[in-house]
Amino acid sequence: MLVKQIYELLEQAELVETLEEYSTQWLNKHKTTASYLIHKNKDLSINVKLNCLNNIKNKIQKANTSPTFNTINPHYLINLQKAEDILTADLKEKFSISL
Repeated sequence: MLVKQIYELLEQAELVETLEEYSTQWLNKHKTTASYLIHKNKDLSINVKLNCLNNIKNKIQKANTSPTFNTINPHYLINLQKAEDILTADLKEKFSISL
């Protein structure tokens, strides 16, 4: 499930600690959204995928322009780019949206 896959990448990069944080800061949804989706074995809606992709792209842009980027967790940018690639490919495949 995409909801779990993206969460795990962000968690490895030390960008989230909880599903609640992931839901509110990355999906722009209620704090229980990710837990609910995982529990019900459902995945992200197109709107939530776009929210998450936008948040990921913003973090990548900030990381690339940050003078302290070299002190960041080495998985930070790698995992953000993986998450971006996964979401972009999913949107292209399922909805024919190219970003």
